[in-house]
Amino acid sequence: MRSAARGRRTKNSGPRIAVIGGGLGGIAVSIELVRAGIESFTVFEQSASWGGCWWRNDYPGAEVDTVSAIYSFASMPNNWSRTHAARDEMLAYVERVVAEFNLNDHFRANTNVVSAEWNEEAHTYLLRTEEGEELTFDVVIAAVGQLNVPRYPDWPGLADFKGPKFHTARWEHEHDLTGKRVAVVGSGASAAQVVPALAAKGIEVVQFQREPVWVRPKLGRDFTVTERQTWTPKRQRQLRRKMIFKGEWPQIGGRWVRQGSKVNEGLRNACVAYLHTELESRPDLQAVMTPDYPYFGKRPVVSDDYFASLLRDNVRLVPKGIVAVTERGPVDQDGEEHPVDVLVMATGFRATEYISTVHVVGRDGAVLKEKWNGEPTALLGIAVPQFPNFFMLYGPNTTGGAVMTNLHSQSAYIVRTIRRMMRFGVTAIEVRPYFTEGYNRWLQKRLEQTTYTTANNYYKSESGRVVTNFPDSALTYGLMARVFALPVFSTHRRRWSKTTNTQSAAADQPA
Repeated sequence: MRSAARGRRTKNSGPRIAVIGGGLGGIAVSIELVRAGIESFTVFEQSASWGGCWWRNDYPGAEVDTVSAIYSFASMPNNWSRTHAARDEMLAYVERVVAEFNLNDHFRANTNVVSAEWNEEAHTYLLRTEEGEELTFDVVIAAVGQLNVPRYPDWPGLADFKGPKFHTARWEHEHDLTGKRVAVVGSGASAAQVVPALAAKGIEVVQFQREPVWVRPKLGRDFTVTERQTWTPKRQRQLRRKMIFKGEWPQIGGRWVRQGSKVNEGLRNACVAYLHTELESRPDLQAVMTPDYPYFGKRPVVSDDYFASLLRDNVRLVPKGIVAVTERGPVDQDGEEHPVDVLVMATGFRATEYISTVHVVGRDGAVLKEKWNGEPTALLGIAVPQFPNFFMLYGPNTTGGAVMTNLHSQSAYIVRTIRRMMRFGVTAIEVRPYFTEGYNRWLQKRLEQTTYTTANNYYKSESGRVVTNFPDSALTYGLMARVFALPVFSTHRRRWSKTTNTQSAAADQPA
């Protein structure tokens, strides 16, 4: 194992910052750091390039289900080719953002950080990589995302299946699916994109649905040449602000997700009408595709072509869960075997297991995973008591509303905190337990009133507590991120200043 190396710190550069994850969260906080004039950061990414889930999820039909103008960085408008960007266009946009802010100078690809351990005496974190490298940083920002660890089912006999079998997030492109019968297991967003994409190629698809989900139309389309010519960056920013306000305003107060609210009932009724219109010729499908829980009980599917794909001759829906797998294919809950050639698992992610790939040790030897014990909590999903100088993006209870707006709010919050550390010359800053506990009591009280609690979903821990979602709009979250400023933190002894490097670097850290 290599000896510990100190990260490079130069005059006025501030603390050495490690950003774990090169997805949209890692990019968002990197932009904020650059804009604040802080260049002493390194982004570690386990994959070969930037993009996070958009780099890893390259299954057929992958595209955003949020309007592209909103699913982008406020500081970097883009002349999108369509209302909802496909995966390749999304990655091209990521590359453009990275180039604009010179983020490659701070990037380390194919580097998997496995642990971060706090040193109370030095007020630093020791990071270890999978290759055994050790690096020292003053601040750690975990931007590993929420949907990054695939959830593989534990069906008996899965290993015995003779054909190719893989998760949608780890698509194996070496297999030619032409003329094959493909089982797609799952009914969430990935399945709703994969099924139409495979069906359009003439591939025979058997989809297994344990429970139905609410589906609403995407209203996606390509933009015309004339439209794209008239969209200046200024106009795109104006459009983005208008769309965010229009989409988030009705969610203030949690009206979209409050049980029994007129808004929630209206959304449900709109989905029922869409389902009946699209599946008008198939009352049998209407019956099995209608959920028995309120809207937002599960994450809704947004699609224009999913229902239509179910009407194709080469697509068959099996509205049953799988209990086992044989050499030939899945066995449903009624004991029927379904012979297939390929098994695709659209079975989601381990969404409640935040930062599960990094062993984080804080003050007094506290281990983050043990402290949470399956019930992750944090102030605004960003900071946790006993873990000084450690921040998260897309952490517990931050899902909901416009994700890019939330990432911006979190990134700005973190960078403001780091700048205050620099201004006051402190080297350790830790969120106070009182504020964290009070915030989470308020949070859970609000969540109890939402439809998030009404269905079997990935929002909840094993105890049934909602640990992924926020009960209000992104506008409300952003306001709270402004209110919860420095007083919620306790600070510790001064070790360095913003203008003087009192802890000299023993060795340069690779950038």
